Amino acid sequence: SCEIEPFKQSYICRNFPGIPVFPDITKLSASPEVVDVYGRPRTIPAGNLFVAGTSCKDFSMLKTTHRIDIEDKGTSGETF
Repeated sequence: SCEIEPFKQSYICRNFPGIPVFPDITKLSASPEVVDVYGRPRTIPAGNLFVAGTSCKDFSMLKTTHRIDIEDKGTSGETF
């Protein structure tokens, strides 16, 4: 698993014990051994598929009545 935000890292570690958690997916291809969120060197598990989910804060109506669209150049819209 990869997560940049520390409080989300702790959620993943607490609810899915034993899985490796890396801080940044963009650094996984730099070398076969990377550092996990605890600072320990780890080997990247074998695999040929990455599944990603992005935050959709701009598209959510949870805390506002105005939704930022892709055309409005919100932060989530930059993903696309």
